[in-house]
Amino acid sequence: MRRDQHEPVGFVDRLADGLRVLYRPIQPDDKQRIIDGIARLSPRSRYLRFFSPLSRPSHDMLKVWTEVDQHRHLAWCAVEGDDPAQPGVGIARLVRQDHDATAAELAIAVVDDHQHQGVGSTLLTILALKADRVGIRTIVAYMLAQNEAALRWFRHLGAGVTFKGDCYEGRVSVSDLLQPSASAGPAMQRFANLAHLVRARLA
Repeated sequence: MRRDQHEPVGFVDRLADGLRVLYRPIQPDDKQRIIDGIARLSPRSRYLRFFSPLSRPSHDMLKVWTEVDQHRHLAWCAVEGDDPAQPGVGIARLVRQDHDATAAELAIAVVDDHQHQGVGSTLLTILALKADRVGIRTIVAYMLAQNEAALRWFRHLGAGVTFKGDCYEGRVSVSDLLQPSASAGPAMQRFANLAHLVRARLA
């Protein structure tokens, strides 16, 4: 497993509701934490994330999701910082596409109790910064038509979104996320500002 010995262990932030959240790289011993996190997702959130009513991931899925090299497969999570058990709050990953190593597929999930508080944005920011370091130039996301919030969010971040028959594909440049043009919309400017703050936390 490839790891940078200088990789930071993460950082702590506080959500609007006061919860202290630790953002850190995924670890092999997060398997049970992921099982518990999926159980805390509503049926709708579970379906929008997995395109199916997944209730419990298989051993092979958990192995792929947690035993990552942070180069071909980048994965970070958000956990409750004040609870010794560190229950999961959110998780995000980028996996390089087989046919184009400069593009990576994005997946994000945040438990319903903590959605709309910036967890997903912070996780995406971390991954964009890490992607930039390892040569990933394009982030690709696949979203169901019912996932209006994700489609709207991705479009606001400057992604080109096209319908692929059974879902939508969004593609956004990592450089556009981290260094948007002066004419970029407010969502892109906010993301760039967040990236500046997160970069400092990761230094």
